[in-house]
Amino acid sequence: FGLFEKMLETIREDVTRILSTSELRMPEPAEMALPELPEFMTAGQFDPFDGDAIEVAGNPQAAGDPYAGMGLSRNAPCPCGSGRKYKHCHGKIA
Repeated sequence: FGLFEKMLETIREDVTRILSTSELRMPEPAEMALPELPEFMTAGQFDPFDGDAIEVAGNPQAAGDPYAGMGLSRNAPCPCGSGRKYKHCHGKIA
């Protein structure tokens, strides 16, 4: 029983020594990966102040499904920026 207690004490000392000498490195804010924006938002084609955008925002089905060829998952956020899932916004099955 004495050997078992000695082993436990040695393990505690080793763990304490290792944890007290370790360093945690946090990535710098510049190193953190930013999510990729959809191409239509970065290519200069998207204008949030366009009058047509307001009309489409009021009725997402008015423009049909402009994202049909993009291969979006139905549970992904809608690329129109509404904050809704694609299946509840532009991906609705009529």
